[in-house]
Amino acid sequence: LGIIFNKVELEVAGKWSFYFGTLGALVSVLSGLVAFQSVPHVEDAHEILMLHRNLGYIILGGGIFLSIWRMTIGDFLRYTFRWLFVVLLPVLVGILTVSYDLGEQMVYLHGVGVKTSESVSPQKPKVFTLDQLQQESVPHNTHEHTH
Repeated sequence: LGIIFNKVELEVAGKWSFYFGTLGALVSVLSGLVAFQSVPHVEDAHEILMLHRNLGYIILGGGIFLSIWRMTIGDFLRYTFRWLFVVLLPVLVGILTVSYDLGEQMVYLHGVGVKTSESVSPQKPKVFTLDQLQQESVPHNTHEHTH
């Protein structure tokens, strides 16, 4: 926004937000690598997992590249190549959005990294039929009817 509206204060805030976002991408990739080694393999989600991992590398690499570029070019960026930075940043955000969606699909559609009820509680819940529920809810000796 600082580049678009030509506001130095917004540029400074955006620059530091981007640096912290790149640091967050590093933490995300590292935690993803740990998770990759520790979660059970789900065959249906394997391709999604690989694409999600590879996009994470692209996001981290792009963040590092743009951060270094921003640090080294400084004011030169503001006047000469600002349009390229303004184009590359939304591309990176788009890749991040796709990767985020893939991560959601792995968890919510395929259960990657989610503990099942069997792993949390070894006892299976008792399941009743409608007849059993009706019979157990009203004891036979307290109501009138003929069998």
